[in-house]
Parts: sequence; structure tokens; C-alpha cells
Amino acid sequence: KEAVDMEQNSTVIDASKRNIFKTNGKTNIFNSIINQISTDAIRYLYNEDLNDYDEQKQHINIIPEYGVMGMHYDDTSGDDRDFTTIIYLNTEYREDFEGLLKFYYPNFGIVADGSKINGGPMGEYSIEPSYLNVVVMNHRINDNVAGLIRHEVTKNSNSKNRYSVYTTYRKK
Repeated sequence: KEAVDMEQNSTVIDASKRNIFKTNGKTNIFNSIINQISTDAIRYLYNEDLNDYDEQKQHINIIPEYGVMGMHYDDTSGDDRDFTTIIYLNTEYREDFEGLLKFYYPNFGIVADGSKINGGPMGEYSIEPSYLNVVVMNHRINDNVAGLIRHEVTKNSNSKNRYSVYTTYRKK
């Protein structure tokens, strides 16, 4: 089967049918759990309290069998986000399922005489889409380097969909 590029072949769904995060103006239990996981991760990593932050955007990424999310970076120039979290919902993961979140970053090395820094081949870091993994991107450090690192989701070879919740936060 061919790989499906989710950015090129996404289906537009009426917002009222896809908004599982709110019910009748009240936050539902799913949203509460997702926000608690984000709160715990950000507090653990950065000693920040999400009670001081507003949730900006939240959506679910669904990647079907053979689906991918092409190489891209998150353009954060139009918003003031401080953190982005990605929480995976799949409870079963095996290496052959693939569907990895891959970050590509430049490698730098010091020249033998110690006087210069040269770029080397791109390094990569992969994250398995398992419910045991939570990704936190801090956009406040190093001039928002998190928003400039190219990344992709590799082909989902699992016969089941790959699910993740993507949330951005900004200080109040």
C-alpha cells in the first residue's frame, strides 16, 4: 500500500463533530486527564505551574495505517506559545509499527585545532508513539529553537490508527 501524507490528504471534518474536548461548554474528563499529564510533565521538567498558562490550541492527530506526517517545522512566529505537549494515546506499540516522531538537528564539531565549529551530518532523535511517552517542547529557551527543528512522523505500519493529542500553552 502507498503511504498517505496526512498534510496533503487530510479530510475536513465539521468542527462540531470532531470536538471531543468540550461538551456543552464544560471541560470533559478526557480533556482534564490530558491537561493533568501536561501539567505534571511541565512541572517536572521546568518547575512551571500550568495554572499560570492558557491553553491555546488543542487537537488530535490521527495517522492511519501507512499514513505519515511529512517533514516540517512548527511555525510559531504568529503566536506566543511557551510550551507544546504531545501525548500519545496508543497503549500497544511494537518497533515494527514504526510511526515514530523523528526530530532532525544539526551536529556541530570542533575542528582539530579547537578554533572553529563545523557542521556535520544531521543528527536525529526518535520517539516511539506509546502512551508511556510525553513530548514537551519549550519555546522559551534558545530563541525558540524547538519551533525551528525539522521533524516528521514516519509511516505507521500498524493496522490501527496512531493517535496523539497536541496542545500549546501560553503564559497568562
